[in-house]
Amino acid sequence: MKCLDSVADAFDAFATILLVDLSENPDLMGNLTSTAIGLANANINSLILSYNSLQRIPKEALMIMSETLRNLELQGNSLLQLADDSFPLMSTLTAINL
Repeated sequence: MKCLDSVADAFDAFATILLVDLSENPDLMGNLTSTAIGLANANINSLILSYNSLQRIPKEALMIMSETLRNLELQGNSLLQLADDSFPLMSTLTAINL
């Protein structure tokens, strides 16, 4: 059995992932960008980041998924503000649930 070296290895076999649910992980923010890098080639359609005590939009992580992400769930967080650049270059994003 092959040992996985990274999050990316775990998702190499998937061309498209319809949904990634990372909700209710209050310690997620520190690892979100590295997790997104691991998922960069997975073509994620929907990402759920609800109830994670996020205080800011994770722009760095969203930029990595910007070409395929269509639905973003952020409800139940403690977002302090939404800036003009909170959702960078997200031309495929069609729904945001705050």
